[in-house]
Amino acid sequence: MSDNPLVARSQSSTTWSTGLGLVEDARQISDGIQNNSWVDTTLAGAGGSLDALAVAVDPLGSLFAWVSAG
Repeated sequence: MSDNPLVARSQSSTTWSTGLGLVEDARQISDGIQNNSWVDTTLAGAGGSLDALAVAVDPLGSLFAWVSAG
């Protein structure tokens, strides 16, 4: 394949905590605080709140989803 300057190279955004619910949310909140990004911190906090609600409503379903993602 030739190196076309108009075609972007693929980059993986997957990390060790991708798909782990509350663990991923905590990591995103931490990253947002370290980067002084109130938008990232707020969105990660909202996502964490919704994940916590999902765990409270359906703990076994959340556990199975995290295990299948990892």
